[in-house]
Amino acid sequence: MLNPWQWADEHLELSARFTAYPGRFRSILTPYIRDVLEAFQDPEIRVITLCWSAQSAKTTTLMVMVGYIIDQAPGPALIVQPSMDGVRSFSKNRLIPLIEDCPRLEHHKTGKRFDFNSTEMILDRLTIYLQGAGSPSQLASRPIKYLFADEVDKWPESTSKEADALSLAIERTKSYRNKKIVLASTPTVETGAIWQAFLAGNQCQYHVPCPICGALFVLEWKQIKWPEATDYEIIKQNTWLECPHCKSRIEEKHKPKM
Repeated sequence: MLNPWQWADEHLELSARFTAYPGRFRSILTPYIRDVLEAFQDPEIRVITLCWSAQSAKTTTLMVMVGYIIDQAPGPALIVQPSMDGVRSFSKNRLIPLIEDCPRLEHHKTGKRFDFNSTEMILDRLTIYLQGAGSPSQLASRPIKYLFADEVDKWPESTSKEADALSLAIERTKSYRNKKIVLASTPTVETGAIWQAFLAGNQCQYHVPCPICGALFVLEWKQIKWPEATDYEIIKQNTWLECPHCKSRIEEKHKPKM
């Protein structure tokens, strides 16, 4: 069986409704997602935490996982967004185009009119539920094999009357020995759910190569340098990244190669 990124590279078609780069999915554009997708297939791994910056393919990675389980590893799944408005937007703009515009996935629709809607998608071998984190009572029903918790740092906080939404959602996976829990978010504060989940794991980090000396390093804010100026445009045009090893100036033009 192909691992998820190999499956996606061969079979996943993304439409213009889903991405600015329509056509066959290519993991080489974001190579750091490959290890994550291989971990999703690994039977020894139960929880995957994506503590990533904004616009770094978090949602696309989740969607590859969803497409993979539809076609290769079916089981009931729950996708949780911070709110029901977020659910409807995510379903309309990301999940529905992913399924309907990819022949490999569209094939798994039942053809029944009421089986495919924005909050519950009954496919031929699994059902995908979509729920907002602001409705804890809805998160406490139906056993699931897969939990995809998106932007968990934006979820509402727990109250004195009931457990937090994330704990309730995770509780639904207990019936499955081979469950998969995927937590994804841009981090906010050190006490936030995604950072705490990251600290609880093996804390893998992605390293980039310096285009000058070739040394590998993790991107950190302290490496960003800019001129001593007050004009915004001058600062914007002359900001650079400093290699922590050779101290070379790395500019925007180097980013694709890195």
